[in-house]
Amino acid sequence: MQGSRVSPGGWARGNYAANAGPGADLGPNGSANGASTLAGFGLNAGGVMCVNWGAAIQRIEDGSSNTVMVNHVRAGLESSDMRGCWAFGLTSATYGNAIGDCYTPNDTGCCSDDVSGCTDHPEKSMGCWNGGYGQVQARAAHSGVTIATMGDGSVRTIRNSIDQRTWYLMISRNDGQAYTFN
Repeated sequence: MQGSRVSPGGWARGNYAANAGPGADLGPNGSANGASTLAGFGLNAGGVMCVNWGAAIQRIEDGSSNTVMVNHVRAGLESSDMRGCWAFGLTSATYGNAIGDCYTPNDTGCCSDDVSGCTDHPEKSMGCWNGGYGQVQARAAHSGVTIATMGDGSVRTIRNSIDQRTWYLMISRNDGQAYTFN
């Protein structure tokens, strides 16, 4: 079941979001992009897009075919849930995931997305904490998978069971690590 197509304030909803990386990199004009290391991996965590900034192809250091540019997301199940609202900067990007309590696509933990006004539904792969903004995960209504578009334009089906470290490497543009994708 998809949520309302319009949220409070008239924000339209969509099912795709820019990848701002595991480092919650939403700094304007790329000011924070690539600066963070997180999740005990000790690796750079720069995303591909953030507020008023996008990485030029040469800034996608891990290779465009290895880096997620756009993720599938789900709209909030209630009209008060801002998830999936396009052009509302804190929900039109996925960020701060593959870390903390926001592990992998479609994770089933409670509190995994941090979005003001959301309702926690971990049983529907829509867990959240509504006390502020801090992370948004890739999500899809598809059974067992989500969809991601890579920087080279290819589209990959990502299983929910993907290893957390591999997911971290896929959403970071500059971690300098190779990964195996099955």
